[in-house]
Amino acid sequence: MEDDAETTILPNEIICSEILPRLPVKTLLRFRCVCKSWSSLILNPGFATAYRNLCSGERKRSHLLFFTCESEYPKEQRVFSVQLNQGGSQRRATHVLTLKQLYQAQSRKGLVCFSLSKTSSSYLEVLDNRVHIFNPSTRHVVTLPQTSRVNLTVYVAHHFGFSSLTNEYKVLQIQRYKRGLIFNTFVLGTSTTWRRVEVDLADLPFDPLEFKFDTSSVSTYGAIHWLHPTLNIIVAFDMNGAERFKVVPIPYGIDLHDALVRLDKVDGCLALIDGRKQQSYMKGLWILKDYKNHVWVKEDILFPFQNDIVRGLADLRLHQYNMKTKSYRLSQILLPEWRNDSRMLDMLTSYDEGIAPLR
Repeated sequence: MEDDAETTILPNEIICSEILPRLPVKTLLRFRCVCKSWSSLILNPGFATAYRNLCSGERKRSHLLFFTCESEYPKEQRVFSVQLNQGGSQRRATHVLTLKQLYQAQSRKGLVCFSLSKTSSSYLEVLDNRVHIFNPSTRHVVTLPQTSRVNLTVYVAHHFGFSSLTNEYKVLQIQRYKRGLIFNTFVLGTSTTWRRVEVDLADLPFDPLEFKFDTSSVSTYGAIHWLHPTLNIIVAFDMNGAERFKVVPIPYGIDLHDALVRLDKVDGCLALIDGRKQQSYMKGLWILKDYKNHVWVKEDILFPFQNDIVRGLADLRLHQYNMKTKSYRLSQILLPEWRNDSRMLDMLTSYDEGIAPLR
């Protein structure tokens, strides 16, 4: 006589809220084939939010680096990714996609925004200047609609951000033309067209017509940030519902007129990297630990080498610095393919794996 075996079935609440959000992205994508209910759950924006929150909490995130190389014949930009938080002295890169135009990339919460790096009026006439949002984990991409071009456009700039207050991905578009500026926003997943943002240029704490919005930016704290070297401040555009400009003061002693001072992000915090040569290869790092009260904390990092990233035609070596242990790790990135007519490698952005849906 055989013993009756008891079958234990976990409640759906435990599976959906406690088990699935702890799995890697690749596993989740495979689990979409288990049943329709799991597929709908994994593609649900609410699940993506829970997954993202768990990423910033207890689960170890997968940090990846996007870098690119250009080829002359044919004219294209090939994008590769490599995982950063893994052991070993060699990292094998994965070919992600090939682009027919030269784009700049901005990442936020698992998504990457591709927009043209050259957006002057001459380029707007001949190139497709639409913005593409890409999820490297799911390989899904969505193209934002074209905007009507303003006559005598000087440039069009796009900046990618995330509002933690509204849980929305937003793209800020700035059209600079001879007579003024136009600001538009697009909310991923809900917008069908670009929406005009009314900005009183006369009420801003800086002259917007003299400021270069087409320079690189850093997105964190629900805002887009730029360096303003003339006024020695950080200009920020709040995306947490208010959609207004504000100013963030910089630490005492930092001079933004120096081209070696750049804006970056460290552990989600806004940071200033002072690349001016000090004693040996010492560099200053200012981290904005308290965004609301503008509290900056300074750390000095001693580099045992001249450049943090060494780029070459046949070799890409990456130096990583651990701020907790104050130690370095050198690794070589191996490309899966190579072309003799390719130009030098260049880093685009870094990102964390995510399951965020694009629609």
